[in-house]
Amino acid sequence: MKLSEAVSIITGVALEEIVLLRHKNSRIKQIQEYKGSIDDYSLVQPKFDEKYNFRNFKALCVVIFDKVDSIFLIDGVEKEGISWDLVASGNVQMDKENNRPPRQSIKYKAYKLSNIPIYGLKVNGWAEAAISPVAKKGHVLFDKLTIDVPDGVILKKSIAIIHKSELEQDEYAEMLESIKSEEKRNDVARVIGITTHFVRNQAIVEKRIFLAGGICELCGNNTDVEDVKLPYSLEVHHIIPLSGGGPDELSNTVALCPNCHRRIHQQNRPEDVKKLIDKRQM
Repeated sequence: MKLSEAVSIITGVALEEIVLLRHKNSRIKQIQEYKGSIDDYSLVQPKFDEKYNFRNFKALCVVIFDKVDSIFLIDGVEKEGISWDLVASGNVQMDKENNRPPRQSIKYKAYKLSNIPIYGLKVNGWAEAAISPVAKKGHVLFDKLTIDVPDGVILKKSIAIIHKSELEQDEYAEMLESIKSEEKRNDVARVIGITTHFVRNQAIVEKRIFLAGGICELCGNNTDVEDVKLPYSLEVHHIIPLSGGGPDELSNTVALCPNCHRRIHQQNRPEDVKKLIDKRQM
């Protein structure tokens, strides 16, 4: 399947408004070494380089290590200024290491979609071509890049994660109605291969993260801090695992920071499980 078409289905954005962006492996390794932000590296772009002009685009798909890493919904310009003032300190260190001076740049305002089924899939055709880090409609690579979507995985439009404070009241109500209609389906699809994979109801995932408001429900830390330039996020955990017969319902889910989610799966401490069950019974 064409990567551009998959992004269009998931975002609901027309092909003409999609940008595909591939980062060099060496640059990503440097960002990781300096504890920088890959999101900043993707969303802060040179102001006067037309190739990196995303002003008239609504969706950005980022490819790292030749796999789909993230998809953003672009919502215009957030800030303009000198690049080093717009990115994490680790990104600045990387620029200095590569003798790359600061430049006039744009930071695009964007919402990162979570739990997307094509994340981690190999992108075919870019590494072999290696002719451009950016592909837009009309570019030779745009229609040639493909991904192999596993059998049984159905792509559908994702519900963007939007904070209530950013919505008008009628827009907020409309979004909740959309989520409710999706929840009624309550379909936990099973894709049978070498192992059984549970494809979760995306509406429930998005609603749980939305309701958490950036707060981890186990440790209570706020993962949605504007002045922290690192890729924080919440992940949805099923209190009773789907593999153990637990329902794919909102009442069986909690939103956790990555550290707590990892701790639950690795240690499964009774006091943590009890705390999460008590939260859902409140």
